[in-house]
Amino acid sequence: ITKNISATTTYNYSKFVQYFNDSNSTGNALYSAGLFDISQDGLENDVVFGGTGAVSAFDNNKALKWKYNINSYSGYNHSKFIQFWNSSDTGHDLYSAGMFDTNGNGKEDSIVFGSNGSVYAFNSRGYNIWNYSFSSVSTSYVYDIEVFNRGTGYNDTIAIIDRNGTANGSLIILDKDGNKLCNTSDLGTATAIAVGDFNEDGNKSEVVVGEGAYLVSRTISAFYSNCTQIWSNSVPAGIVFELETGDLDNDGYYDDVIVAATGVVVLYDGFLLVY
Repeated sequence: ITKNISATTTYNYSKFVQYFNDSNSTGNALYSAGLFDISQDGLENDVVFGGTGAVSAFDNNKALKWKYNINSYSGYNHSKFIQFWNSSDTGHDLYSAGMFDTNGNGKEDSIVFGSNGSVYAFNSRGYNIWNYSFSSVSTSYVYDIEVFNRGTGYNDTIAIIDRNGTANGSLIILDKDGNKLCNTSDLGTATAIAVGDFNEDGNKSEVVVGEGAYLVSRTISAFYSNCTQIWSNSVPAGIVFELETGDLDNDGYYDDVIVAATGVVVLYDGFLLVY
């Protein structure tokens, strides 16, 4: 497959290729996914899925390597947990979190939390350094946060999603000081985001957004860090619960997307759908 990614590219979705199909090893629904290096070959091209009461891992040869049943495990040792700090009550439930570099020292030691219509940032000592409010809509839940380097040299750019983007759009990108850099239009019911390298320049500085709800169309869409759309494609079925990016085809770029949705696992090889 030859890929020439540019803002004017017309994508060809006719050559969909299935990598593998998980035979329901993790229960009836998948809620999360991640890429890791199980074979220790330096490539994050193995997949782990979180399902109902279980987590399962597959290598890049499609083989199930292990399955972890959560409900049957009781070996956790919580006796050595140390609390760094505790914030005051924000007055809202918190749904997501991310760590970022607020002072350009190369350390991601500040934390941003996503709530309902707002995000709250704290430094490593627990001081509230800024808040950003973007919507008064009661369903504007920030279900996911990603931090990345948009070209500043540091992981100081914060991407958040608004589940209800009617007020300020579905994807909002902030700088390290809580200033809005840009936002997209309302994409629908935004549920998950991930950062990848979709223009294949060697930098993970583009954002992919998953959206959709029951009985409506579901899509994933990729955007540059200035919120300009790169591509968009539909998801065959299911609500998108989690997105991850990686290099599944070993081409050296994090331009492949794993979508964990209700009843289906979808993989995108660059811009090609794999399911």
